[in-house]
This record gives sequence, structure tokens and C-alpha cells, in this order.
Amino acid sequence: MRWVAACAVLLGGCTQQAAEPTEVVVFAAASLSDVLETFAADFERMHPAHRVVLNVAATSLLARQIAQGAPADIFLSANQEWVDYLVQRGRVQGAAHVLAGNRLVVAGAHDQAPLAHFDFILHFKSIAVADPSHVPAGMYAKEALECSGLWDVAAPRLVPTLDVRTALLSATSGAAEVAIVYASDVPVDQRAQVLLEWPAGCAPAIHYVGARIAAARNPVGAADFLTLLADSANVQIWEQHGFAKANP
Repeated sequence: MRWVAACAVLLGGCTQQAAEPTEVVVFAAASLSDVLETFAADFERMHPAHRVVLNVAATSLLARQIAQGAPADIFLSANQEWVDYLVQRGRVQGAAHVLAGNRLVVAGAHDQAPLAHFDFILHFKSIAVADPSHVPAGMYAKEALECSGLWDVAAPRLVPTLDVRTALLSATSGAAEVAIVYASDVPVDQRAQVLLEWPAGCAPAIHYVGARIAAARNPVGAADFLTLLADSANVQIWEQHGFAKANP
């Protein structure tokens, strides 16, 4: 029940107070910000006793925080590697779930001309990208550039950022000429457009993975929220936000 009776013994009466919703604390990759707002609203309508609290940042930063004991109920990673990092440290409870996919694109300002071929990226002197040393979006970008045989030329031109959303902002604000980001990121900034889809032959397999944290303070809420995210009936929500169907 959302309401509980509280008897004031000294006053000889009873009053009714609303029970505070139990928080479900979700640590999630920055690229999931908008789709999670939709899922959180749906979840809270279905489970009024719970309130979803989102903490979004680079996957790598969040994984390290959880490893150090940060209070999280769920971890939503932009790759499998950082989930494995927490599994190895005993921080994950149960099996992880692949929730959705994505794809890489080259993005720029809305007034830029589309690129006819991927090699055109080499005409730019500054390419924003999430830090490829540890942030999944940047790690995927490095993988794709290496596959395309362009890493050695592109690496000196890269402008590393804290996360993928910051990379997109760099391109639309003029801090960088273009950015390598997820397709799902571009619609959230009206100043941005896709200049080029990454060639299929070198497009990395991008997976978003969700896991419950072993030290979760709200394990029931965490399990229910993950179930909602993984439900095949909700694929349309992911796709409406620019994500792809999960492909484990």
C-alpha cells in the first residue's frame, strides 16, 4: 500500500502519511539518457511504490564507481567488457542481459555537407570521439577505424571527450569539425546531423548490457526494471529512440 496509518499516541489520534517511493538507482551509459527517461516514466506508472533515479555518465566511470562501492541497483553498460569488469570483482548478481544494439555514424553540424565516402573523414583535422582508451563509444570507434585501415592516420586528429554525448556537443559547438558517435545520439541535438553511416563491413557489433548489482539496496525494484528493459514487447521504445534490436 502507498499509504500507511501512523497513530500519534500522545495526541490520541491517527493520521495518514504517504509512503515514500523506494528508489531504484540506475547507473547508465550517457547514450541511454533519453530512452531511460521514457522507460522510467512507464515503470513508475506500473510500479508506483518505486522511483527510478538515473545517474548517467561514461560507462567506464560508472563501472569504476560501482567497483569502489557506489550505491547502485542496476548497471547499464554500452559494452560487455565493463560488465565483465564488475563480474570479476563480485559486484554483479545473476546473469546480465543484452538489451539493445546501436551503430556508429560520423556526425556534424546541420549545415555541413554529407560525406560521400568514409575516407572523406581524413579531410578533417579534428574528430571528436569518446576517449578510446576506456569509453565504449570510443573503443568501438577505434575498432572501426582499425578495421577500415584508417586508425594510424586518424589517431592524431582525434579529440577525446568524457563520453559520447560530449563528443557530439564538440561537433555541433565547433570545438571539433565532426564526431564519431552512436546513431541514437544525433536526434537529441537539433543542431546535429548524420554525415555518414559507418560502412557495414567494418561496423562494430554494439551491445548494451544490463546487470543487477550484488549490493543493490532495492533488488526487487532492480529486477523489475531490468525485466521491463529486456522485454521483447518494448523493442519499439528502443527503436523510437534510435537504437537497434538486441542481437546477442
